[in-house]
Amino acid sequence: MTLLRKFRVPLIAFGVVLALGLAWMLPKIPTPPPQGAFVAGAAAPDFTLKDQDGNPVTLSALHGQKVLLYFYRGYW
Repeated sequence: MTLLRKFRVPLIAFGVVLALGLAWMLPKIPTPPPQGAFVAGAAAPDFTLKDQDGNPVTLSALHGQKVLLYFYRGYW
């Protein structure tokens, strides 16, 4: 009898108890309050970010133009 077969039921029970414990704890983890409320159609705060070529772009420099902001997480 292999070691895995010998301890299969206790390992499954441990996994179930661990999953239930995490599911019980997750709603209790405090989340920070939102920093500020954004309203659809309102003016966005001014900021400067780098574009895909590494050049800085300021939002206020694009005033009067249509702007599409696309945020992505970076490198995976």
